[in-house]
Parts: sequence; structure tokens; C-alpha cells
Amino acid sequence: IVFLAATAGEAAARRDRLDERLGREWRTDADVFTGTAAELAERLAAGREAGLDGWRLRPGEMGPDLAAVVDDVVPALNRAPTAGDGTLRSRLRLPRPASRYARSAR
Repeated sequence: IVFLAATAGEAAARRDRLDERLGREWRTDADVFTGTAAELAERLAAGREAGLDGWRLRPGEMGPDLAAVVDDVVPALNRAPTAGDGTLRSRLRLPRPASRYARSAR
């Protein structure tokens, strides 16, 4: 679960407001990241370099956090040096299968 803002302090304050609205500490069984989009992108890029290849990012608040993931985190990851590692097929050196829709030459 991600809480993102321009500063880590702003993201933490948004998360704290959820506790206030709930009337108790908000808890979840998922990992929670609170910080900036750039910090999250750095963490995900480091995971990619360590061999991880996929994450489920759940916005803490749908509006601001989903927008930050789409508008800031994804482009940052696409700009990262490791973004061009290719597809799973290319990394496993598998040949591209023939298209079953292509016309055969007669």
C-alpha cells in the first residue's frame, strides 16, 4: 500500500489522517510505503536490480496515490537504466513463435 506526496512528511501526514478518521491506528497485513514517488521508484528499481520483477501497488487513498503512481512512479521506472531489459521471452532466449494468424506462402 502506498501513500505518496511531494515530501515524505506530507505523505505521513495523509496516512495519519486516516488514523484520525478511523479513530484508531489503521492496520493492514500488507507492506506499507510512505514517501515520495521518487523514493518509491528508487526502491522498486533496486528490487528490479535484485531480480524482482513485479509489484502490486495499492493506493492508500485512491485519488492522490493512484495519480502519483501513474503520473510519477511509472514514468520514473521507465526512465531507469534497467527498464529496457526486454521481455521474459527474450531474457529466457526463447524464439518467437510463428503467428497462427499469418498467411502461409503457397
